[in-house]
Amino acid sequence: MELVKQPISNQQRGMIFGLCKDCNLSNDQLHDLMPAWAGTASLGKDNCSSAQANKIIEALQKMNNKRLPLTKGESAQREGVLTGNIGKPGFITPKQFSAINKICAAKKWNIEHLNNFIKHTTGTLTADELTMREASAVITGLKKI
Repeated sequence: MELVKQPISNQQRGMIFGLCKDCNLSNDQLHDLMPAWAGTASLGKDNCSSAQANKIIEALQKMNNKRLPLTKGESAQREGVLTGNIGKPGFITPKQFSAINKICAAKKWNIEHLNNFIKHTTGTLTADELTMREASAVITGLKKI
């Protein structure tokens, strides 16, 4: 006997996109994270069940609750927090950022040269604005040069 799969509701879809906006996640970033959270890469009624949507909503709510701003007196570097989007969900990871910097140092590139390469490769202006997928493309491109 096959179980009936309840499709995602319009309310769930709206909640997901609202939470993404609160978390500053783009649609691409959301779709990169959804398979790990719920085993689906699409919010279509044929691809995403109500139960999967609930898992995505839960993950987004947790992500939104973890985004606590530093108080005025705290120094981001003193606390070990990376600046920009580095390490934020969906964006370049600290490991990717470090890899890009190491490759550029080995090639003796300055920041301007790197930013021009990033803009040419992804259309993004700087390394801390890259998504995880874009960062991978930049690392691969740098290794090929």
